[in-house]
Amino acid sequence: LAETASLLSKGQYVDVLKGEFASHLFGEMVASWENLSFLNTVRMCLASKCTTVSDCVEAEMVGIAAFNLFQQLNYTGPTLHEKLEGINPHALFTQILNADQDDASEKTFTMKRHTRYHNMVLSELACDGQWPCQVVEAPYLLLLARCIFLTLSVPNHIGWVGAQVGETIEVDEGFMHLISSLVAVSTWSSRATVAHERLLLTQEPTGSLWKEIEIIFPECMRRLEGKSRSLQAMSFLEFGLACHHFNRPKQGKALFNKAKETSGLFLQVTGAEGKRTKFQTKSTAQLVVRATSLSNEESNPATPTEEMQEKIKSQMIGFSEDGILHERVQFEEEDENKVRPLTILDQAILLGMCLDVKNNNPADRLTAEEMSAYLARVLCHHDDWIVYSTALLERAWLEFEGNHTKERAILQMQALADQHTDRLTITQSTRKSIEDSSPVQDRLKNLHSIVYPPRWQMLRDVAERYAQIGIVTSAAEIFAEIESWDEVVDCYRRAGREKRAEEIVTSAAE
Repeated sequence: LAETASLLSKGQYVDVLKGEFASHLFGEMVASWENLSFLNTVRMCLASKCTTVSDCVEAEMVGIAAFNLFQQLNYTGPTLHEKLEGINPHALFTQILNADQDDASEKTFTMKRHTRYHNMVLSELACDGQWPCQVVEAPYLLLLARCIFLTLSVPNHIGWVGAQVGETIEVDEGFMHLISSLVAVSTWSSRATVAHERLLLTQEPTGSLWKEIEIIFPECMRRLEGKSRSLQAMSFLEFGLACHHFNRPKQGKALFNKAKETSGLFLQVTGAEGKRTKFQTKSTAQLVVRATSLSNEESNPATPTEEMQEKIKSQMIGFSEDGILHERVQFEEEDENKVRPLTILDQAILLGMCLDVKNNNPADRLTAEEMSAYLARVLCHHDDWIVYSTALLERAWLEFEGNHTKERAILQMQALADQHTDRLTITQSTRKSIEDSSPVQDRLKNLHSIVYPPRWQMLRDVAERYAQIGIVTSAAEIFAEIESWDEVVDCYRRAGREKRAEEIVTSAAE
């Protein structure tokens, strides 16, 4: 158990999934399980092989490793250099997922988008008639994590596929008693459910997954009763973000306010006189967000080292020297220019409040100004990789609409997209800078407290911006990477390369 926990804390998720306990859980198929669905096979594995509380905790860790590895591949990077042979899928599930029917040369089953196995996994994740994104990497890892967490949190719930397959598996009272001691599993289950929803190609939220959220989040609150204020505030924040993903902004607004009150965050949105440009001689009214964290040990964990903060700050693309804008508004009152302490949790809550402004107001310049004030407050800190990246991305989306900020915005978006890879870019210009970049465990630490797009959505956003400003060939190449063939053809036609567009259409038709 200690070894598994150590590997998990170091970001060695592949080692956890190839470890002795995971092999014990998902080693061989039992004859009586052959006709069960994937979800119920996982249930039978856990119910029969987890005989102590420590077994249940280690099974939870296996689920966390699978889920974190999925997010590394699809959300945060860095590039994974280890092979997934033997764990994508595990031996127990090769028959269920048709993995053994693929071409014999494809023994590793790693990150293939059009194999029979890949499509079988996507069909398992399909929900309410909605198909998952085809270009997702290693969706088996999310499927495995979803089933583990669901079994350990609400084992008798039929799940998103239960109604379709018509199977019900009742676990015994002994197993129910063991899993009642797991405090965090409901939180992980809710996170995986939200990731599942974000994977689906749907304009409307799926009812089946929302029902799971309504069951699991109250269970999270119950299990966190009497725990620290920061954990409770984090739970309210994550529930509010789940409401955003399921298109329930009013419910999300109330939860963001609860998170703010629980954490003790002081927040005031007001105005102050300041200068935005270098050549401005007279100060004008500027919107400012005043925010300070509650001063106690619980809400103020150890801050990152100066070296780590510099690494995080290096993600930002600054204005060129001949630009007219200040990086930050220069306020007349010196007190307004001071940076007051703000915990990472409270930074994430501010991003949630910023999201609420976006969700509940028209998409106009006034809304953008209010959002920019929240983002400017968060960007004063460089404490967490994913929180800082999210604030930079949100700011880039807003700045793309401005005349003097459009260039910086597109470069910033490209740099954030490239962080997922080993490519040499503006912000990672040497191999050493890539090797010294934040490790995966630091990148994932607060991913569930913010809204950061998956890699395919990030690339789509960059490509759409390139197309808008006329860089259509680069846009076509990025669209091709995420298999958006209609957009690829359109971009090549705009570039005057009709023959290349015709080749793509013919290739897709074949």
